[in-house]
Amino acid sequence: MGLDWLDLTFKIEHHFGITLQPSECGHVRTVGDLVAIIQTRIDAANREDVAANAFCQVQRVVRQVTNDPALNIQPDERVADRLDVPQRRALWKELESSLKQESNLEVLHLDDLELPRLLRHLLLINYLGILGFIIWLSVTYTGHYLFLGAIFLIAVIVISYRLLSPFRNTPPARWDTFGKLSLRLVSLTAATKHLELRDADEILTELRPLIVNTIGCKSELVTLDARFVETLGLN
Repeated sequence: MGLDWLDLTFKIEHHFGITLQPSECGHVRTVGDLVAIIQTRIDAANREDVAANAFCQVQRVVRQVTNDPALNIQPDERVADRLDVPQRRALWKELESSLKQESNLEVLHLDDLELPRLLRHLLLINYLGILGFIIWLSVTYTGHYLFLGAIFLIAVIVISYRLLSPFRNTPPARWDTFGKLSLRLVSLTAATKHLELRDADEILTELRPLIVNTIGCKSELVTLDARFVETLGLN
Protein backbone atom coordinates (compact mmCIF):
# COMPACT_ATOMS: atom_id res chain seq x y z
CA MET A 1 0.00 0.00 0.00
CA GLY A 2 1.28 3.42 -0.94
CA LEU A 3 0.44 7.09 -0.60
CA ASP A 4 -3.33 6.59 -0.53
CA TRP A 5 -2.94 4.31 2.48
CA LEU A 6 -0.73 6.82 4.27
CA ASP A 7 -3.29 9.54 3.59
CA LEU A 8 -6.10 7.31 4.82
CA THR A 9 -4.33 6.32 8.04
CA PHE A 10 -3.58 9.98 8.77
CA LYS A 11 -7.27 10.88 8.35
CA ILE A 12 -8.38 7.94 10.48
CA GLU A 13 -5.96 8.80 13.28
CA HIS A 14 -7.16 12.41 13.29
CA HIS A 15 -10.85 11.52 13.00
CA PHE A 16 -10.95 8.89 15.74
CA GLY A 17 -8.13 10.26 17.89
CA ILE A 18 -6.00 7.13 17.71
CA THR A 19 -2.47 6.10 16.74
CA LEU A 20 -2.13 3.12 14.41
CA GLN A 21 0.89 0.92 15.02
CA PRO A 22 2.90 -0.32 11.99
CA SER A 23 2.29 -3.98 12.88
CA GLU A 24 -1.47 -3.37 12.88
CA CYS A 25 -1.41 -1.64 9.51
CA GLY A 26 0.62 -4.48 8.06
CA HIS A 27 -2.19 -6.94 8.80
CA VAL A 28 -5.03 -4.83 7.39
CA ARG A 29 -6.44 -6.40 4.24
CA THR A 30 -10.16 -5.63 4.43
CA VAL A 31 -12.30 -2.77 5.68
CA GLY A 32 -13.44 -5.11 8.44
CA ASP A 33 -9.83 -5.46 9.66
CA LEU A 34 -9.60 -1.70 10.02
CA VAL A 35 -12.97 -1.45 11.70
CA ALA A 36 -11.88 -4.11 14.21
CA ILE A 37 -8.82 -2.06 15.17
CA ILE A 38 -10.90 1.08 15.65
CA GLN A 39 -13.48 -0.85 17.68
CA THR A 40 -10.72 -2.18 19.94
CA ARG A 41 -9.58 1.38 20.62
CA ILE A 42 -13.11 2.60 21.35
CA ASP A 43 -13.79 -0.39 23.62
CA ALA A 44 -10.56 0.33 25.50
CA ALA A 45 -11.57 3.95 26.04
CA ASN A 46 -15.01 2.97 27.32
CA ARG A 47 -13.76 0.10 29.46
CA GLU A 48 -10.91 1.81 31.27
CA ASP A 49 -10.29 5.24 32.68
CA VAL A 50 -7.38 5.65 30.29
CA ALA A 51 -7.46 9.45 30.35
CA ALA A 52 -6.95 9.55 34.12
CA ASN A 53 -4.23 6.91 33.92
CA ALA A 54 -2.40 8.85 31.19
CA PHE A 55 -2.59 12.06 33.20
CA CYS A 56 -1.18 10.23 36.23
CA GLN A 57 1.70 9.02 34.07
CA VAL A 58 2.42 12.56 32.91
CA GLN A 59 2.31 13.84 36.47
CA ARG A 60 4.65 11.08 37.64
CA VAL A 61 7.23 12.01 34.98
CA VAL A 62 6.81 15.72 35.75
CA ARG A 63 7.55 15.01 39.41
CA GLN A 64 10.57 13.01 38.35
CA VAL A 65 12.10 15.73 36.15
CA THR A 66 11.39 18.47 38.71
CA ASN A 67 12.61 16.31 41.60
CA ASP A 68 9.46 17.31 43.49
CA PRO A 69 7.44 14.24 44.61
CA ALA A 70 4.60 16.43 45.91
CA LEU A 71 4.13 18.54 42.76
CA ASN A 72 0.57 18.67 41.42
CA ILE A 73 -0.31 19.77 37.90
CA GLN A 74 -3.64 20.68 36.30
CA PRO A 75 -4.90 19.49 32.87
CA ASP A 76 -5.39 23.03 31.55
CA GLU A 77 -2.02 24.21 32.84
CA ARG A 78 0.53 25.15 30.18
CA VAL A 79 3.72 23.10 30.25
CA ALA A 80 5.84 26.19 29.51
CA ASP A 81 4.31 28.06 32.46
CA ARG A 82 5.13 25.33 34.96
CA LEU A 83 8.44 23.90 33.76
CA ASP A 84 11.65 25.68 32.85
CA VAL A 85 13.56 24.89 29.66
CA PRO A 86 15.76 22.02 30.99
CA GLN A 87 12.72 20.47 32.65
CA ARG A 88 10.67 20.62 29.44
CA ARG A 89 13.42 18.87 27.52
CA ALA A 90 13.75 16.26 30.25
CA LEU A 91 9.96 15.74 30.27
CA TRP A 92 9.91 15.03 26.52
CA LYS A 93 12.84 12.61 26.80
CA GLU A 94 11.71 10.76 29.91
CA LEU A 95 8.07 10.52 28.84
CA GLU A 96 8.98 8.74 25.62
CA SER A 97 11.51 6.49 27.35
CA SER A 98 9.37 5.43 30.31
CA LEU A 99 6.21 4.81 28.33
CA LYS A 100 8.00 2.80 25.66
CA GLN A 101 9.29 0.50 28.38
CA GLU A 102 5.91 0.19 30.09
CA SER A 103 3.67 -0.09 27.04
CA ASN A 104 5.97 -1.94 24.60
CA LEU A 105 4.67 0.17 21.72
CA GLU A 106 6.35 0.45 18.36
CA VAL A 107 5.35 4.09 17.89
CA LEU A 108 5.57 6.61 20.67
CA HIS A 109 6.78 9.87 19.24
CA LEU A 110 6.27 13.35 20.62
CA ASP A 111 6.93 16.09 18.10
CA ASP A 112 10.13 17.97 18.85
CA LEU A 113 10.00 21.08 20.97
CA GLU A 114 9.68 24.20 18.83
CA LEU A 115 11.47 27.52 18.70
CA PRO A 116 9.81 30.39 20.60
CA ARG A 117 7.13 32.12 18.50
CA LEU A 118 9.07 35.38 18.12
CA LEU A 119 12.15 33.57 16.86
CA ARG A 120 10.04 31.51 14.42
CA HIS A 121 8.54 34.71 13.02
CA LEU A 122 11.96 36.33 12.67
CA LEU A 123 13.24 33.28 10.80
CA LEU A 124 10.23 33.30 8.48
CA ILE A 125 10.78 36.98 7.68
CA ASN A 126 14.44 36.25 7.01
CA TYR A 127 13.61 33.34 4.67
CA LEU A 128 11.03 35.42 2.81
CA GLY A 129 13.55 38.23 2.46
CA ILE A 130 16.12 35.88 0.94
CA LEU A 131 13.48 34.41 -1.39
CA GLY A 132 12.44 37.89 -2.52
CA PHE A 133 16.05 38.85 -3.21
CA ILE A 134 16.57 35.66 -5.23
CA ILE A 135 13.47 36.34 -7.32
CA TRP A 136 14.60 39.94 -7.90
CA LEU A 137 18.02 38.75 -9.07
CA SER A 138 16.53 36.18 -11.43
CA VAL A 139 14.11 38.70 -12.95
CA THR A 140 16.63 41.54 -13.19
CA TYR A 141 19.64 39.62 -14.45
CA THR A 142 19.28 35.96 -15.36
CA GLY A 143 17.13 33.00 -14.49
CA HIS A 144 20.21 31.04 -13.42
CA TYR A 145 20.10 32.91 -10.12
CA LEU A 146 16.77 31.25 -9.32
CA PHE A 147 18.27 27.76 -9.27
CA LEU A 148 21.38 28.82 -7.37
CA GLY A 149 19.31 30.89 -4.98
CA ALA A 150 16.99 27.97 -4.25
CA ILE A 151 20.00 25.84 -3.30
CA PHE A 152 21.32 28.67 -1.13
CA LEU A 153 17.96 29.10 0.61
CA ILE A 154 17.68 25.37 1.33
CA ALA A 155 21.21 25.43 2.76
CA VAL A 156 20.32 28.40 4.97
CA ILE A 157 17.22 26.62 6.28
CA VAL A 158 19.11 23.40 7.04
CA ILE A 159 22.01 25.20 8.74
CA SER A 160 19.74 27.45 10.78
CA TYR A 161 17.70 24.43 11.88
CA ARG A 162 20.83 22.77 13.22
CA LEU A 163 22.33 25.89 14.76
CA LEU A 164 19.11 26.86 16.51
CA SER A 165 18.40 23.39 17.93
CA PRO A 166 19.55 24.45 21.44
CA PHE A 167 16.83 27.14 21.41
CA ARG A 168 13.97 24.69 20.80
CA ASN A 169 12.19 24.79 24.13
CA THR A 170 8.48 25.37 23.42
CA PRO A 171 5.93 22.51 23.29
CA PRO A 172 3.88 22.33 20.04
CA ALA A 173 0.51 24.10 20.31
CA ARG A 174 -1.48 20.85 20.19
CA TRP A 175 0.43 19.56 23.22
CA ASP A 176 1.07 22.78 25.10
CA THR A 177 -0.94 21.83 28.21
CA PHE A 178 -0.59 18.79 30.46
CA GLY A 179 -4.13 17.73 29.50
CA LYS A 180 -3.37 17.78 25.77
CA LEU A 181 -0.16 15.87 26.39
CA SER A 182 -2.13 13.23 28.28
CA LEU A 183 -4.59 12.85 25.40
CA ARG A 184 -1.65 12.20 23.08
CA LEU A 185 -0.71 9.25 25.28
CA VAL A 186 -4.31 8.04 25.40
CA SER A 187 -4.42 7.90 21.59
CA LEU A 188 -1.69 5.23 21.61
CA THR A 189 -3.92 2.59 23.18
CA ALA A 190 -7.47 3.97 23.00
CA ALA A 191 -9.66 6.31 21.01
CA THR A 192 -10.24 9.89 22.12
CA LYS A 193 -13.06 10.71 19.70
CA HIS A 194 -16.37 9.11 18.65
CA LEU A 195 -16.57 6.97 21.76
CA GLU A 196 -20.34 6.79 21.27
CA LEU A 197 -19.98 4.27 18.42
CA ARG A 198 -21.18 0.91 19.72
CA ASP A 199 -20.57 -1.73 17.06
CA ALA A 200 -18.89 -2.49 13.75
CA ASP A 201 -21.78 -1.20 11.65
CA GLU A 202 -21.77 2.20 13.36
CA ILE A 203 -17.99 2.44 13.00
CA LEU A 204 -18.24 1.51 9.32
CA THR A 205 -20.83 4.26 8.78
CA GLU A 206 -18.43 6.78 10.33
CA LEU A 207 -15.42 5.38 8.46
CA ARG A 208 -16.98 5.02 5.00
CA PRO A 209 -16.78 8.74 3.98
CA LEU A 210 -13.07 8.83 4.87
CA ILE A 211 -12.39 5.83 2.63
CA VAL A 212 -14.52 7.15 -0.25
CA ASN A 213 -12.93 10.62 -0.15
CA THR A 214 -9.41 9.20 -0.02
CA ILE A 215 -9.62 6.39 -2.55
CA GLY A 216 -12.36 7.80 -4.76
CA CYS A 217 -14.31 4.54 -4.82
CA LYS A 218 -18.09 4.12 -4.79
CA SER A 219 -19.70 4.26 -1.37
CA GLU A 220 -21.65 1.02 -1.87
CA LEU A 221 -18.39 -0.90 -2.36
CA VAL A 222 -17.17 -0.06 1.15
CA THR A 223 -18.38 -3.04 3.15
CA LEU A 224 -16.77 -4.99 5.97
CA ASP A 225 -15.67 -7.72 3.54
CA ALA A 226 -14.28 -5.33 0.92
CA ARG A 227 -10.54 -5.70 0.30
CA PHE A 228 -8.66 -2.43 0.07
CA VAL A 229 -6.47 -3.35 -2.92
CA GLU A 230 -8.53 -5.83 -4.92
CA THR A 231 -12.02 -4.36 -4.33
CA LEU A 232 -11.49 -0.67 -3.62
CA GLY A 233 -8.38 -0.09 -5.75
CA LEU A 234 -6.21 1.34 -2.98
CA ASN A 235 -2.76 2.31 -4.23
